[in-house]
Amino acid sequence: MRDDLHHCLPQTHRWRRVVRVACAPGLGGDLSDELARSVWEPTRDLLASQWGVAFAAALSTEHQDLFGVGVEQIQAKLAALEDCCTSPLARRMSEIAMAEVTINGPGPGTLDTVVRATLEIAAQDGIEGAVAWVADQRGEKHARPLRVVLTQALAQCNLGAPPPPKKRRPKLSVSDGLEMPLALKGV
Repeated sequence: MRDDLHHCLPQTHRWRRVVRVACAPGLGGDLSDELARSVWEPTRDLLASQWGVAFAAALSTEHQDLFGVGVEQIQAKLAALEDCCTSPLARRMSEIAMAEVTINGPGPGTLDTVVRATLEIAAQDGIEGAVAWVADQRGEKHARPLRVVLTQALAQCNLGAPPPPKKRRPKLSVSDGLEMPLALKGV
């Protein structure tokens, strides 16, 4: 796989870092951590917004009604939130929440279940989007191995909690950089 495939994506594309780490595994980047970071970033922003706070409140309310009125109230709140979604991610999250509440009913872990399912779907969509950019620019020959690497990294990715902030490594001096062995890849 080429090591410059990240140049196929626009500069501001958040999956550009993921593709760069996927194409250069010997440079010390953690692919599953970078993938989780790129998926959690917009989700964290969405949950911190006014819509996200209302969404979390709708799923976190306690309903002790035995006859399903509590489920109907939550479904009504979710339908109202779906009508005023602020992004496609918010719409997807409200659709998943509606399905979760309808099938399994409300519970203490409903919000976590919905967020995790949304993150998994967003990660799959992000992978396909990045691979589509690469396929459009460089052809399917380079896109297939990238899809395989990213899909394998998604299986190892921890989407249960937001990843910790990146730890910056101290910069190497010129002499330390020259002494560092390089990993050679086949052409």
